[in-house]
Amino acid sequence: MAPTQGQASAGEFRRGNDGNADTRSQIFAATEELLAKVPLHDLSVAQIIEQAEISRATFYAYFSSKFDVVAGLLTKVADDSYELARLFIERADDEPPEDAIRRALEATARLWTTHRFALRAAVEHWHSVAELKTIWLGAAARFTEAIAGEIDRQRATGIAPGGVDSAELTTALLWSTERSFYIAGLDIDTPLSAEAQAVPALYALWRGSIYGADAEIASPRGL
Repeated sequence: MAPTQGQASAGEFRRGNDGNADTRSQIFAATEELLAKVPLHDLSVAQIIEQAEISRATFYAYFSSKFDVVAGLLTKVADDSYELARLFIERADDEPPEDAIRRALEATARLWTTHRFALRAAVEHWHSVAELKTIWLGAAARFTEAIAGEIDRQRATGIAPGGVDSAELTTALLWSTERSFYIAGLDIDTPLSAEAQAVPALYALWRGSIYGADAEIASPRGL
């Protein structure tokens, strides 16, 4: 299947997606450590090189810029996040769908906590940095297609009621989730003081939007 708009094909990803995994992981870890203290727009390649304890030649053997590093990191995080979404998309037949939603949100909250500063940089800069925009919108398109497809399947089997277009619904839910986890990780005075604390409200949002706030979730027809 051809990539949707905003998605890059495998051949379009930068050279930073290839190479020695240990060196790449070392550069990623150094960048995340720095992003906890230095905003992305102030971060320099020289700082990454010093933090990672590598040579300039080694850095440029894997990445072309600081944005290339963050794009490579976000590619990995997006893939990990998609695997967590599969907890809902490909849940076991005997698992209630609302339980699958909660498990997926709890796991995603942990992922956002682990990669808080890289994801914060993505949220703040994806609209203006081409490397990040490709990854971020590509991930959103991938998630939307898969989750909307699962909503359509659940509607077809009677698990979920009909309603607003599934792709439109999924788009709203995904961006609401992104913003909620982003706000929760800012360490500011809001009711959402950490990513895990956002899970109950997000669960209510997802469950209510897909199944109805007070509805008993039906079993598939014929079961």
